[in-house]
Amino acid sequence: METLLLDEFKSNAIFRLKEGQRMILLAFNNIDEQQLWLYPQKNGLAIGNQIVHSCGNMRQYIISSLGGQSDVRKRDLEFSIQGGMSKKEVLEHLDKTLHQALEVIQKNRGQRIYKNQKSTRVYTFRSRSCTSCRRAFFLSRRSNCLLGQATYKSRPWVL
Repeated sequence: METLLLDEFKSNAIFRLKEGQRMILLAFNNIDEQQLWLYPQKNGLAIGNQIVHSCGNMRQYIISSLGGQSDVRKRDLEFSIQGGMSKKEVLEHLDKTLHQALEVIQKNRGQRIYKNQKSTRVYTFRSRSCTSCRRAFFLSRRSNCLLGQATYKSRPWVL
């Protein structure tokens, strides 16, 4: 039963992350360098910030929690960046992060989900208790949502 659940988790997470990447690649055809860092409203996020933030989520909750790598996230910086990265650099950052996250998910045989005490301890996340598996599943969907928002913002009628 655990193997079936793990396979389903991995398949769904991989599909969601790849779908988000596919949509971003399509969306980037609709924006120029300036629009990447354009804030849609006073308290909104630019497309570039959303992608960098999504990469931070993937690094913290998938690469670090499930992959056992150190967490080097600088969350506040994700929101304060106001340029300095080109479209190409943002896409390279996304590609590198996604590649690492997908590798962690694909190689995971359940050790970090079921057997390792560190990853199965209960965390408080968004005011709820959950294991690292649940956090990683949530983040694969959340990353897809953030990437979807960035895709929407790139539509000509939105800009």
